[in-house]
Amino acid sequence: MILTSNEIAKNIDSGNIVISPFDSKNLGTISYKFKLGNKISAIKKTLDSKEKLDLQFEDIPEQGYIIEPGFLYLAQTYEKMGAHNYAQQIFALRDVGSSGIFIHISADLGHSGAITQWTLEITTGHKIKLYPYQFIGQMIFWVLDGTRLCYDGEYQDMPHSLPSKYWKEFA
Repeated sequence: MILTSNEIAKNIDSGNIVISPFDSKNLGTISYKFKLGNKISAIKKTLDSKEKLDLQFEDIPEQGYIIEPGFLYLAQTYEKMGAHNYAQQIFALRDVGSSGIFIHISADLGHSGAITQWTLEITTGHKIKLYPYQFIGQMIFWVLDGTRLCYDGEYQDMPHSLPSKYWKEFA
Protein backbone atom coordinates (compact mmCIF):
# COMPACT_ATOMS: atom_id res chain seq x y z
CA MET A 1 0.00 0.00 0.00
CA ILE A 2 1.05 3.56 -0.73
CA LEU A 3 0.45 6.31 1.86
CA THR A 4 -2.00 9.09 1.07
CA SER A 5 -1.15 12.74 1.67
CA ASN A 6 -3.03 12.69 4.99
CA GLU A 7 -0.98 9.71 6.17
CA ILE A 8 2.26 11.30 4.95
CA ALA A 9 1.42 14.46 6.94
CA LYS A 10 0.55 12.46 10.09
CA ASN A 11 3.84 10.55 9.82
CA ILE A 12 5.81 13.75 9.38
CA ASP A 13 4.17 15.12 12.54
CA SER A 14 5.06 11.93 14.45
CA GLY A 15 8.64 11.82 13.10
CA ASN A 16 8.23 8.55 11.18
CA ILE A 17 8.76 10.40 7.89
CA VAL A 18 11.44 13.05 7.52
CA ILE A 19 11.23 15.76 4.87
CA SER A 20 13.39 18.80 5.49
CA PRO A 21 12.60 21.46 4.59
CA PHE A 22 8.91 20.50 4.48
CA ASP A 23 6.10 22.50 2.91
CA SER A 24 2.58 21.09 3.10
CA LYS A 25 1.79 22.78 -0.26
CA ASN A 26 4.04 20.17 -1.90
CA LEU A 27 1.87 17.23 -0.80
CA GLY A 28 0.01 15.55 -3.65
CA THR A 29 -2.69 12.92 -3.24
CA ILE A 30 -0.13 10.13 -2.68
CA SER A 31 3.25 11.85 -2.91
CA TYR A 32 5.52 14.69 -1.88
CA LYS A 33 6.88 16.96 -4.62
CA PHE A 34 10.61 17.69 -4.24
CA LYS A 35 13.19 20.02 -5.75
CA LEU A 36 16.52 19.70 -7.51
CA GLY A 37 19.44 20.88 -5.41
CA ASN A 38 21.97 23.47 -6.56
CA LYS A 39 24.94 21.33 -7.63
CA ILE A 40 25.48 18.97 -10.57
CA SER A 41 28.24 16.77 -11.95
CA ALA A 42 28.39 15.85 -15.63
CA ILE A 43 29.90 12.47 -16.53
CA LYS A 44 31.03 12.91 -20.13
CA LYS A 45 33.80 10.34 -20.41
CA THR A 46 34.12 6.61 -20.87
CA LEU A 47 34.05 4.93 -17.48
CA ASP A 48 35.99 1.85 -16.45
CA SER A 49 33.96 -0.20 -13.99
CA LYS A 50 37.21 -1.29 -12.30
CA GLU A 51 38.30 2.28 -11.54
CA LYS A 52 37.09 4.72 -8.93
CA LEU A 53 35.36 7.77 -10.37
CA ASP A 54 36.10 11.17 -8.90
CA LEU A 55 33.31 13.64 -9.53
CA GLN A 56 33.64 17.36 -9.95
CA PHE A 57 30.52 19.22 -8.85
CA GLU A 58 29.62 22.67 -10.00
CA ASP A 59 26.92 25.07 -8.96
CA ILE A 60 23.83 25.18 -11.13
CA PRO A 61 23.71 28.87 -12.08
CA GLU A 62 20.54 30.88 -11.51
CA GLN A 63 20.35 31.36 -15.30
CA GLY A 64 20.26 27.57 -15.69
CA TYR A 65 22.44 24.62 -16.70
CA ILE A 66 21.96 22.83 -20.03
CA ILE A 67 21.98 19.04 -19.92
CA GLU A 68 22.56 17.10 -23.12
CA PRO A 69 21.62 13.65 -24.43
CA GLY A 70 24.19 10.89 -24.20
CA PHE A 71 25.59 11.93 -20.83
CA LEU A 72 24.85 11.15 -17.20
CA TYR A 73 24.44 13.92 -14.68
CA LEU A 74 24.48 13.33 -10.94
CA ALA A 75 22.71 15.81 -8.73
CA GLN A 76 20.97 15.75 -5.39
CA THR A 77 17.54 16.56 -4.06
CA TYR A 78 17.25 19.85 -2.22
CA GLU A 79 15.26 18.17 0.54
CA LYS A 80 16.53 15.56 2.95
CA MET A 81 13.88 12.84 2.79
CA GLY A 82 13.16 9.36 4.04
CA ALA A 83 11.23 7.27 6.52
CA HIS A 84 11.87 5.09 9.53
CA ASN A 85 8.97 2.71 8.95
CA TYR A 86 8.32 2.85 5.21
CA ALA A 87 10.13 2.21 1.95
CA GLN A 88 10.34 5.23 -0.37
CA GLN A 89 10.35 5.58 -4.12
CA ILE A 90 11.10 8.57 -6.35
CA PHE A 91 9.66 9.43 -9.74
CA ALA A 92 10.01 12.36 -12.08
CA LEU A 93 7.09 14.76 -12.08
CA ARG A 94 4.84 14.15 -15.07
CA ASP A 95 5.86 17.42 -16.74
CA VAL A 96 9.54 16.59 -16.20
CA GLY A 97 9.12 13.14 -17.78
CA SER A 98 7.14 14.50 -20.71
CA SER A 99 9.98 17.00 -21.26
CA GLY A 100 12.27 14.02 -21.89
CA ILE A 101 14.11 14.09 -18.55
CA PHE A 102 14.76 10.95 -16.50
CA ILE A 103 15.74 11.61 -12.87
CA HIS A 104 16.81 8.07 -12.05
CA ILE A 105 18.13 5.18 -14.05
CA SER A 106 17.86 2.39 -11.52
CA ALA A 107 18.10 3.64 -7.94
CA ASP A 108 14.56 4.82 -7.28
CA LEU A 109 13.77 2.74 -4.20
CA GLY A 110 14.90 3.59 -0.67
CA HIS A 111 15.08 1.28 2.31
CA SER A 112 13.30 1.99 5.56
CA GLY A 113 15.64 4.03 7.71
CA ALA A 114 17.33 5.69 4.70
CA ILE A 115 17.02 9.43 5.30
CA THR A 116 19.20 11.60 3.11
CA GLN A 117 19.34 13.96 0.19
CA TRP A 118 18.77 11.59 -2.70
CA THR A 119 21.18 11.22 -5.60
CA LEU A 120 19.45 11.91 -8.90
CA GLU A 121 20.77 10.05 -11.96
CA ILE A 122 19.69 12.49 -14.65
CA THR A 123 19.59 11.78 -18.39
CA THR A 124 17.69 13.47 -21.18
CA GLY A 125 16.47 12.81 -24.70
CA HIS A 126 17.42 16.32 -25.90
CA LYS A 127 19.11 19.48 -24.66
CA ILE A 128 17.17 21.14 -21.88
CA LYS A 129 17.96 23.75 -19.26
CA LEU A 130 17.61 22.95 -15.55
CA TYR A 131 17.50 25.51 -12.74
CA PRO A 132 18.52 25.23 -9.09
CA TYR A 133 15.67 24.45 -6.71
CA GLN A 134 13.11 23.78 -9.45
CA PHE A 135 10.56 21.05 -8.78
CA ILE A 136 11.74 17.86 -10.43
CA GLY A 137 10.26 14.79 -8.76
CA GLN A 138 7.95 13.22 -6.26
CA MET A 139 8.40 10.68 -3.49
CA ILE A 140 5.91 8.04 -2.43
CA PHE A 141 5.97 5.92 0.72
CA TRP A 142 5.25 2.19 0.74
CA VAL A 143 3.94 0.23 3.73
CA LEU A 144 6.27 -2.62 4.70
CA ASP A 145 5.05 -6.18 5.21
CA GLY A 146 7.03 -8.38 7.59
CA THR A 147 9.86 -7.66 9.99
CA ARG A 148 11.24 -4.17 9.46
CA LEU A 149 14.98 -3.92 8.89
CA CYS A 150 16.46 -0.42 8.88
CA TYR A 151 19.06 0.72 6.39
CA ASP A 152 22.44 1.56 7.88
CA GLY A 153 24.60 1.54 4.76
CA GLU A 154 27.24 3.86 3.43
CA TYR A 155 24.84 6.11 1.52
CA GLN A 156 23.11 7.42 4.66
CA ASP A 157 23.53 11.20 5.19
CA MET A 158 25.61 11.75 2.07
CA PRO A 159 27.24 15.21 1.97
CA HIS A 160 26.68 15.25 -1.81
CA SER A 161 25.78 12.88 -4.65
CA LEU A 162 28.09 9.92 -4.74
CA PRO A 163 29.48 8.27 -7.85
CA SER A 164 29.15 4.58 -8.50
CA LYS A 165 31.11 2.31 -6.20
CA TYR A 166 30.92 -0.50 -8.75
CA TRP A 167 34.74 -0.59 -8.84
CA LYS A 168 34.72 -2.11 -5.34
CA GLU A 169 33.41 -5.36 -6.88
CA PHE A 170 36.91 -5.84 -8.29
CA ALA A 171 38.91 -4.73 -5.26
